[in-house]
Amino acid sequence: MDRHHTTARHRGRLRTPPQDSVLCATRGGGSIHTAAYASPLSIDEVLAFYEAALPAGFTAEHVSGEKNGTGCGSLEGDGPGIAFQVRENDGGFTLAFAAEGS
Repeated sequence: MDRHHTTARHRGRLRTPPQDSVLCATRGGGSIHTAAYASPLSIDEVLAFYEAALPAGFTAEHVSGEKNGTGCGSLEGDGPGIAFQVRENDGGFTLAFAAEGS
């Protein structure tokens, strides 16, 4: 399986949002793509959901809002050919993907 197909398969597992989350906006350009969701869940529940959904070969860490510069905690990590971040936004969360090596 080539890198493109492997990356798309892994990204697909991470793109599935927690139940009752509603897609509000998407943005893409170049190697970075984001999806913003409204969610009734707390950010801690959202981060735990995505951490539990990580495919084999992915690593992630919780990053404080002070460290990432947003003032809101996040889950940041990477896997084969892709980096990701899940971060809090007003009333929900944003999921961002960046292709590595592009």
